[in-house]
Amino acid sequence: MSDDRLLELAPLFALGALDGDDLAEFVPALASQPALQAEATAFEAVVGRLAAAAALVPPGTRLRS
Repeated sequence: MSDDRLLELAPLFALGALDGDDLAEFVPALASQPALQAEATAFEAVVGRLAAAAALVPPGTRLRS
């Protein structure tokens, strides 16, 4: 798998949405490529911030009833 393709998969990995052959190829590459590790770590940080931000939004009044 090309380096560009691995970088495209980094956001899916961070979301936990990578599976099958893509995951099987991504994980070993992640262990051996510092640039890919940095990309995955950056996306994981964004995913964490998104989850925290979404938790701060109160549900609408129609949803409460």
